[in-house]
Amino acid sequence: MYKDKYYKKIEREYMSATGMVPTTLELSEFFYKRKQIGSSLHPFLIDLGWGVHGIYTEIGKGNVDTLLPIDTNLSLVEITPYTDTFLKDRITLVDGMLRLDRDNNVKIDSLFKKNYNVKSILSSVFIEGDEYFNNVGLYSKMYYDDMELFLGMIGSKNDNNYKSRIDHLERIKNLIEKSSHKKLEIYSNDTDETYQKVLYYKKK
Repeated sequence: MYKDKYYKKIEREYMSATGMVPTTLELSEFFYKRKQIGSSLHPFLIDLGWGVHGIYTEIGKGNVDTLLPIDTNLSLVEITPYTDTFLKDRITLVDGMLRLDRDNNVKIDSLFKKNYNVKSILSSVFIEGDEYFNNVGLYSKMYYDDMELFLGMIGSKNDNNYKSRIDHLERIKNLIEKSSHKKLEIYSNDTDETYQKVLYYKKK
């Protein structure tokens, strides 16, 4: 079931960027190009402070759209409902998603009810491409709690949704600042053809 949901998810991402329904080959080529763009994202994130504790956590991706740097010695964690799309090596897979509990604490909502070391796993979190506003409360709490949270948007400047994604990230920034009382910045690592934008609270 999750594999079907995951395929629909990445298909929607392609259609949002291109306005077309993809063939399997087109979908594969699209995400291959995104991974190429993402390959220069990792040193950019490191410069901002990513992975300061040696653990790099990504949220909500599958094997096709993940931006985790596989060729690294860092400890990699993926928190996602799409764990069954990954090979079971090199990445610690946590089946679930992040949420706020009734006491407004950040929790890993997992079907398997394992006792995860939340503080360790969430020491440095990267979330890319969240185009919805329903997670603003969660992200605000993460920033308020001084978690190392990086919210990103990457892609080609030729994508149909290029401007709307950048505008969305700016609106997310404004909403989170009001709720978390933290002054955030959007950092850019663009080229003539591609964009990488990361929303982050850099501690003084």
